[in-house]
Amino acid sequence: NSFDITITTPPVINTPTDYVVCDDSTNNDLVYTNFILTTKDLEITSDATLTVAYYETFTNSQTGANPLTSPYSNIDYDGSQTIYVAVFNPASPTCRTLTQFNLIVNPSIH
Repeated sequence: NSFDITITTPPVINTPTDYVVCDDSTNNDLVYTNFILTTKDLEITSDATLTVAYYETFTNSQTGANPLTSPYSNIDYDGSQTIYVAVFNPASPTCRTLTQFNLIVNPSIH
């Protein structure tokens, strides 16, 4: 009798810089409705075989539940929100590397 053991290592990734924008409304509500999260993909990894997914909570980034879509509108109205990132090989989706960055909305000057 014999068997094979496959060992999967988590992807090696980079920590992205914060995503900083100016408020896109005239009322300076610190809500920005056009975050294109996928613009961070190449900053995180240059490996096109990996999947990069974005989440509102750390737990969701661990489990893969409720990935965010782009464009994304921030939900924290104080001008800053943490986005959690999971990177994985689609063949081994439970073997994830996690990181995070902040969405920062600065007031616009009118």
